[in-house]
Amino acid sequence: MVLPPTSHRDTSVELVTRKHQASRGVARQVRSLHYHPIEAGHTHGTIIARLPRAPLARSLMTRQSDSMTAPSFHFQDRILVPQMPEVQFVLLRHGQSEANVAKLIVSDPTNGVPRYGLSVNGQLEAQEAGKSLAAAFGGDESGVVEIVTSDFKRAHETASAVSTAFKSLSPPRNIQITVDSRLRERNFGEFELQSNDNYQRVWDVDKVDARHTSFGVESVESVGARASAVVEDLLKQFCDAKHPVTVILVSHGDTLQILETVWRGMDPREHRSLPSLPTSTPRYMPSEFLGRD
Repeated sequence: MVLPPTSHRDTSVELVTRKHQASRGVARQVRSLHYHPIEAGHTHGTIIARLPRAPLARSLMTRQSDSMTAPSFHFQDRILVPQMPEVQFVLLRHGQSEANVAKLIVSDPTNGVPRYGLSVNGQLEAQEAGKSLAAAFGGDESGVVEIVTSDFKRAHETASAVSTAFKSLSPPRNIQITVDSRLRERNFGEFELQSNDNYQRVWDVDKVDARHTSFGVESVESVGARASAVVEDLLKQFCDAKHPVTVILVSHGDTLQILETVWRGMDPREHRSLPSLPTSTPRYMPSEFLGRD
């Protein structure tokens, strides 16, 4: 199933977002988003970001702390060149993994990179996700499609299934897979190879402090910074593209939901308030959400 961002299910919806950089004397910028169904008759679809044709300087995110436990994110400003095409980001959690089946936390790269790939069911899920994405984005041969994946085995196998689906099109699309360790799983410290019931113990502390490293876990702030840096690098890479760009980010539940809070300008402590990402279910995030106040 293909799901758009939460609460944007009506094909008639038009959203307006604004970015204000008063300290730099930059005028308030207004951009609109348009929600389009993937194909006639479908109630779910995708949000496409219509970026302005004038250069726009903006930061990925700037959040002022409301307390010592709500971190500030400060990323470099960048320029989006005139006539930049639509950029569609797709968040894709890996398919069901062997670790999911065993109800284990596998977050350390020494375990997650070489082992704990997809289960049989997870392989089928990844294939179905690939078919859905290929049908949605593979038809435009002039469009650019990029798959960027975590280096964990379960994510890379999911990315490979998506790439294979694009190759199965007629004519086939040869989609490059880029491995980026910044998209890897959040490290859950002392809970490595322990019951996944321990996730909740970490999330309970996350609600209070996005900087915490209790139980030896990686902080929410750290995950948000590294995952957001991937997006920023990709926007720079494609800023002079002449055709529409689709970027599929294959990663993990916590990593992607923390990234989504940054994307939406939310308090990162609230990452578990977002709807959970089911395995191998694409979630479409417009680049327009980047930099929201």
